[in-house]
Amino acid sequence: RKAEFNPNEHNRFGSTATVIAAKANDRITLRALFKAGADLAAKDGTDWTPLTLARRHGCNKALDYIKRKLRTADAAERARIEHIPT
Repeated sequence: RKAEFNPNEHNRFGSTATVIAAKANDRITLRALFKAGADLAAKDGTDWTPLTLARRHGCNKALDYIKRKLRTADAAERARIEHIPT
């Protein structure tokens, strides 16, 4: 039986797999998660998106990947991905 995987599920700390991959500067995992249907705008428990966390932590490989995805996103999706918590 094949295990089900939800790439947008939050762990007990409020993080999604995309948030963890972005903070780890793991572009390859980000790409795999995106192909599996991950939402690059999904926020963690402190209201940060993978993009804002990658910027905050200086994770340039993850930041470059997410920025490339932003180029093909529509305006509403870009606003969600670029969300900066208040």
